[in-house]
Amino acid sequence: MPAKNPYPHEQFSGAISSMATGLGSLQERIADALNYRICHVKESDIPVAARYDLYSMMEEIAKVEPKGDEGQNNAWALGLSDDGAIKWAGKIFEIYDIITNDYLGS
Repeated sequence: MPAKNPYPHEQFSGAISSMATGLGSLQERIADALNYRICHVKESDIPVAARYDLYSMMEEIAKVEPKGDEGQNNAWALGLSDDGAIKWAGKIFEIYDIITNDYLGS
């Protein structure tokens, strides 16, 4: 059996770490996780079980029109209510959990 690609696990692990320990509001930490970690992961590289949540998040991001040069990820994340930020941070953690279980063979 070929070795599993560690990249998605590494990127989502970093995203979780930055959301948990980064500076700024939860919305700002989600934006950082998206910009510096999550956006680099291909949907095809994550387990099928996690793709729906990732796709749903990307669909939501695509609906937002950025202002100036803020970028679409920032426009979406910084526009989230506190409840919305908590919801999406939880979804990001769920995706990470599925990726981790798949990567570690659980």
